[in-house]
Amino acid sequence: VPQGDDRYESSKLFFSRVSSDIKKIFPNASVMLTGSIAIARDLETAASEDVARISRVSEILVFIVLIAVLGSLASVILPYLGIVIGVVVGGGIAYIVAASGAAEMISLTRTLIYVIPLGLGSDYAAYLVYRFREEYARLRDPKKAAEEALRRAGPAIIASALTVIAGFGSLALGWEFPLFRSLGVFMPLVVAITATSSLTLVPAVLALVGGSKWFSWGFKGFGGFGGAVSSLAMRINRLGLLVPAIFIVISIVSLALYPSIQASHDLRLFLPSDSPSIVSLDAMASDIGYGFVFPTYVVMVKNTSIGLEDLRSIEDLSRSIEKIDGVKSVEGPTRPFGEPLSISQDLLRDPYVLRYISDNTSYLRIVLSHNPFSQEAVDTLKKIREVFRSWGEENGYKIYVGGSTAASEELDRLVNSLFWQRVLPFAVASMIVIFTVVFGSLLAAILSVAIVVLSSFVSMVLTGVIFNNVFSTAMIWFLPQVVFTAMLGVGMDYNSFYMARAREVCLDRGKCGSEGTAMATGAVGRLVIGLALVVAAAFGSLMLSSSIGLRQIGLSLLASALLISSAASYLVAPPLLSILGRRAWRKLV
Repeated sequence: VPQGDDRYESSKLFFSRVSSDIKKIFPNASVMLTGSIAIARDLETAASEDVARISRVSEILVFIVLIAVLGSLASVILPYLGIVIGVVVGGGIAYIVAASGAAEMISLTRTLIYVIPLGLGSDYAAYLVYRFREEYARLRDPKKAAEEALRRAGPAIIASALTVIAGFGSLALGWEFPLFRSLGVFMPLVVAITATSSLTLVPAVLALVGGSKWFSWGFKGFGGFGGAVSSLAMRINRLGLLVPAIFIVISIVSLALYPSIQASHDLRLFLPSDSPSIVSLDAMASDIGYGFVFPTYVVMVKNTSIGLEDLRSIEDLSRSIEKIDGVKSVEGPTRPFGEPLSISQDLLRDPYVLRYISDNTSYLRIVLSHNPFSQEAVDTLKKIREVFRSWGEENGYKIYVGGSTAASEELDRLVNSLFWQRVLPFAVASMIVIFTVVFGSLLAAILSVAIVVLSSFVSMVLTGVIFNNVFSTAMIWFLPQVVFTAMLGVGMDYNSFYMARAREVCLDRGKCGSEGTAMATGAVGRLVIGLALVVAAAFGSLMLSSSIGLRQIGLSLLASALLISSAASYLVAPPLLSILGRRAWRKLV
């Protein structure tokens, strides 16, 4: 048990001394260090290296995609500088908050507070530049064009930023879970600062230099300049409800597949396979099995001292536990070496037996045959809990179950309860309210949130299927929480941008049917897809991580961004809005 302020350094010093002594006797021996402290240090080191690598790649990818979308180097660099300033300032303030001890910044948060705001800020800046170009072509005055671009694009950006803040902020409702607490505090802070930078610095830059010839020098860009009716959207609209129906069917199939996806709590998913602590752990496990390395402990407490009759009852319990499918062995006071002993008064004086008894307390050490972090192990643990619960009630014992599998099962139950019953309902409700207030349409708000939720679920299931079947790797157990939270915020960007234009075309020009929604797609459809590619580039950089867990997060978020943007601007929203017509924008009051 390491002592001192830095337990890792204490462990390392002890390891160095022991290793030296061992090698004097066994010069060819391999001596390795593992355990929770060593694994935690390797996690911290891997996270720092990932942040450095991912930030460099994401900056380059986002920059390249923005040039492809906007078609001008200058129109990317100047607004992009404003976004980088916002991200850096936001990140700096977040680290100050963390250093003050107000909240803990865990390794995953450290990565996401850079990647997500960078992608969001790039979306906001690109949308403003796009709208500025459209207004400048009409007004020929950069200051007036910047003002008009901010007036027309500002509400969509504000709606998007508020929904992102609401999405991540809702995680704070799950304060009991460190990941929720960390993301719920730091992400809204950084996103708010990034959005403020987008709505202030970017329009200021556009007003100053947006009218220069060199600012727009380049090519048309993937995002285009808008205005024309989208022929693709018109063809999709003519199909009526067919494409939205296909989207719903795919969502239903994903719901059906979800229970079959294998998930895991294994921390190794967030570490490179060559991490020293993991190499040591695998060496131990290959020899004696993971169940022995991470056993399950059950503590039994009664009101009186443990006696001979108690030992007989505990042995009966041990036999019952041993018969459960998935249990490899049981050790305890009646079987300190795994095999049952003859029960007599002498057992109460046996030093090996007394390791499992202390006055009125006894415990069992249970080794599972499955990987302790697997779903099979969790299912086995549930059966073990049920047997102990019945036995404890019958014999007057209080039962406490511990160990890695028990911690995983309890964490899973706590997090799922917090997220599905508290965090997600609040996030969805708050986003619908924000969208309804900004755009004045409850139907548009519900449609937007539905597109994001269903697209995120499809992408998450796709990721699980790929990693389960192609890479033979379990899905990280909290992937749904990360994907839903991130995309409920980020995905609302694309809905905001499209809905703002569809509403403008309907209410200002009176075109609310198929032609109007196709006109809105023609105006911003390619831009929305382009902006999704920007965010996909930022999220895709996570796939360069050394950890399988971050790769899964990166793939799922990348696929979600592309699917949501396609559904919002071409596949689902336009045909449904064309059928609803002006009713889609009918105010509640």
